[in-house]
Amino acid sequence: SGTAAAPPTTVYSTAARYHLDGSNRIILLDGTVFVKMHEPNERSFTKSPVRCQDSSFVGLRTWYSAFLVWAHERGYYVHPFWLFRQHHGGPQGFTCGTSVTDDLPDTMAVPIETMRVTIYQLLSRPDMWPSDSNVPEIVAQCYGDGYAALKQILYPAHPMFHPQPNTLITSYPIQADYTLLEYRAAFLDFQQLRAIIKNDVSSLDDSNEMDVFITNAKHGHFLNQATLHERQRAAAGDAALQARYTQTQIVETLQAKLMVAHSPTQINLPSHRPQAIPVHPIAQQPSHYYNPTPSPAPSPSPAPPSL
Repeated sequence: SGTAAAPPTTVYSTAARYHLDGSNRIILLDGTVFVKMHEPNERSFTKSPVRCQDSSFVGLRTWYSAFLVWAHERGYYVHPFWLFRQHHGGPQGFTCGTSVTDDLPDTMAVPIETMRVTIYQLLSRPDMWPSDSNVPEIVAQCYGDGYAALKQILYPAHPMFHPQPNTLITSYPIQADYTLLEYRAAFLDFQQLRAIIKNDVSSLDDSNEMDVFITNAKHGHFLNQATLHERQRAAAGDAALQARYTQTQIVETLQAKLMVAHSPTQINLPSHRPQAIPVHPIAQQPSHYYNPTPSPAPSPSPAPPSL
């Protein structure tokens, strides 16, 4: 199964895992900047939080990234996903202090104690999670510690904690019920995991990865045919077409193809489901099939009366 490699980071010249920029800016090892406020904005933090809509592994990782940005903007510290380390930081997953192994300066120790309570109260709200999620049960077991809750929520979905990280990347995601934007996010998440676990840095700017992305889309058969000629010209050096088939532009390109008159989205044809490439267990969604009940046979007409 192997062990996930540490994400690429650079220890600062002071040998610390952070850099102090002035009195209130902390630059973390992955480049994240946290601005320490005199008083975090608790009202904004609790009034309109970033809610998790999907508690699958990829959904939790996507939510955590958005939650971190949103929390930092309001003065609440959330530890960056890729800075968690195995066997470090105890229940909360990070430390404050003066040692070179500490993640934050010792000046953060007191604010963290206050923040953990507010974060826990927010994570305990039922409206933070999908109705069928078990995350509220995980949060309830952390007894008032919001940082411990965040770590436990991520634990099974994080390659640094997973005992068999390779099982998180057994196969590529498919679109299934995702929108194209959500599908792209799931695909990029998969590639990021693979880069950490297997040191494979292929991206959607790689033509082979793009082939898989298009094939595993909901209307992959149609999209493959609709884009094949353009992708061949792009591979031959057509710069204008190359720009359409990049990591940043591919969603718009495929959306345009699906809007043409003969697209299956316009004429209501059944979508093609890829068979050759295995389904990603993280992205797989339950299928629902409509099996109409056969109508009962009509009763025979009564025979005409005898004359």
